[in-house]
Amino acid sequence: MREGCPNCDNVLGLRGNNDNIQECTSQVFEGLITVNEPMTSWVARWQRLDSYVAGTYAVKVTGSLPNEVIGHLEDAGIKYIPRDGSQVEEEG
Repeated sequence: MREGCPNCDNVLGLRGNNDNIQECTSQVFEGLITVNEPMTSWVARWQRLDSYVAGTYAVKVTGSLPNEVIGHLEDAGIKYIPRDGSQVEEEG
């Protein structure tokens, strides 16, 4: 709440915004991954975390972002891939 998310705060605006935090985060998840060096970790690449800051991340998250937030991401040129397993990323 106080510091926001170093990976997405510039897009989602979570810092200090309780409404956005409630809409864009989930307390329901499966598994954890701790990534120390995201750019060199095969696990980080596999989970699409290689451009994120070092930290602890959920493997699978229950829920997805609201449609208006997804639209905002798309307008910013960011492709949203849910982390709930409902959509598989295309190999490319």
